[in-house]
Amino acid sequence: MITQQKLAFSPRAINSDAESQIDSSLAEGLLDFYNNEKHMGATLSKAVKTALICLESHTWAPWDEQKGKEIAADGNKTIYEGDQEFQVLTALAVARCTDLEDSPWKIVRVKKHKYTLAAQYPGHEEEILKDSDDNDTRYDWYLDPTQTSGRGFTDVDSYNDESVYVYVAYHERNHAVPDGREVWICGEAVLVDKPLEYKKIPVYQLRAGSVIESIWSDSPSIDILPLQNAIDLLTSAVTTNNINNAQQNIWSPDPN
Repeated sequence: MITQQKLAFSPRAINSDAESQIDSSLAEGLLDFYNNEKHMGATLSKAVKTALICLESHTWAPWDEQKGKEIAADGNKTIYEGDQEFQVLTALAVARCTDLEDSPWKIVRVKKHKYTLAAQYPGHEEEILKDSDDNDTRYDWYLDPTQTSGRGFTDVDSYNDESVYVYVAYHERNHAVPDGREVWICGEAVLVDKPLEYKKIPVYQLRAGSVIESIWSDSPSIDILPLQNAIDLLTSAVTTNNINNAQQNIWSPDPN
C-alpha cells in the first residue's frame, strides 16, 4: 500500500538567494529523471519488500565511472561521464562492524558481468574470467532467499552463467584512515584501491523494525512464521501420503 504510490520529490532551498533556488530546481529535475528513467522508485520498493521479508535490506548506490556517454579517449583508455547505480542487497551480502550502530567500514558482495568487467580492467582479465561463478553462485539460493538462479538444478556442477562476484570494501574518513578507502576485489585481483571519494559510504540500510539495545532487525513477517510452518507441515504430509498411495498402487495393482 505504501510503495504503490509514486514518489514525488519536492526539494527546498535552505537559503533564499537566486543560486540556491536554481540548485533546488536542478535537484528536482535530477530526482524526477532518476525516478522515471533509472527506476529509482522501483529500487526503493524492492528494498522495502526485501526488508519486510529478510528483516533488513541494504541499497548500494555508487557512482559508476564506466557508464554514461563517452567524453574522451586517450589511446586504449576511454573516459566516460559516469552515472548513478542502484542495487538492493540482503544482509548476507553486506559485512560490517556488528558492535556499532554506525559501522565505520562496510564490505559489499555484488555480481558483475564478467566479460564487461574484464574489458573495463584488461590488466586483470585472466583473473576475472578465471574467477567464474560456476564455483560460487550455484549455492546463491541457499544464502539469499530472494535469488531464483540455481533452483531446479539437480546437478549443480552443470550450472553456469556469465557473472562473477566482486567484493567492494569501504572505510569512512576518520582519525584511523584520514582519506578513507575504497577497494574493489575480484578473485585475487585488486581492481581498484583509492581514497574514498564519497562523503558517506554509499551503502544505506533499511529496517522493517529494530531490536532494542541491538543492531539487529525485526519484521512483522516474523509473526507469520508459525503459520507458514504449519502450512509446510500439512503440505509435506499430503505430498507424502500421495506418494505412498502411488507406490502402493504400483507395487500392489488391482487384480480386476
